[in-house]
Amino acid sequence: MAFQHGAKGMPLAIFGHLALNAVLLLTCGRFVEKLLGSSKFLLLTLIAWMGFILTQWLLGIWLNGSSGIIWAYSPFLLLPIQWAKQDPNFKVQAEQARVLLFVMWVLVTVAMGFVPLLFNPNHKLWYTFVFGNVFHASATVVGFVFYVIWKNRIAKSNRLNIL
Repeated sequence: MAFQHGAKGMPLAIFGHLALNAVLLLTCGRFVEKLLGSSKFLLLTLIAWMGFILTQWLLGIWLNGSSGIIWAYSPFLLLPIQWAKQDPNFKVQAEQARVLLFVMWVLVTVAMGFVPLLFNPNHKLWYTFVFGNVFHASATVVGFVFYVIWKNRIAKSNRLNIL
C-alpha cells in the first residue's frame, strides 16, 4: 500500500500525491538518512511502515501512499534548528528545515483536511481533518519516539555530514 498513490480514475490525484511524496522523500528523507545513517534510517522507515499498517488496521481505513511513513522523518528536522542556535554553520540547514516543517505540518495538514471533501462533500469538516491527517499524525508520533531516543546519540560527525 505504501507504494501505491492516488485513486483509480483520478490521474491528477495520483500525480499530486506521488509528486509531493517524492519531493518530501528527496528532501526530508535524504537529510534524515545522512543524519541517522542508513541502518537507523531503515529501522525508522520500517517501524513507521508498521505503524502505518497498524493505524489502518485499528481504524479500519485502508489507504495508500507513503506520506504515512515520510512524516516519521519530520521530527528530526528539529535538530538543525536546535544546532543553529549554538553554531551559525547550521543556519542554512535550519532555514531549510523550517520551510519543510511548515510545508508538512501546516500546509499539507490544512490541505489534507479539505481533500476528503472532494471525494465526499457530505462529510463534516472536523471529520475530514481527522481522516485526512490521521496517518501523518501517527507517523509523526513514531518519529518523535525515535527522535527522543536518538537525538543525543547522533554523533558530531553525523552533524558534519549534513553541512
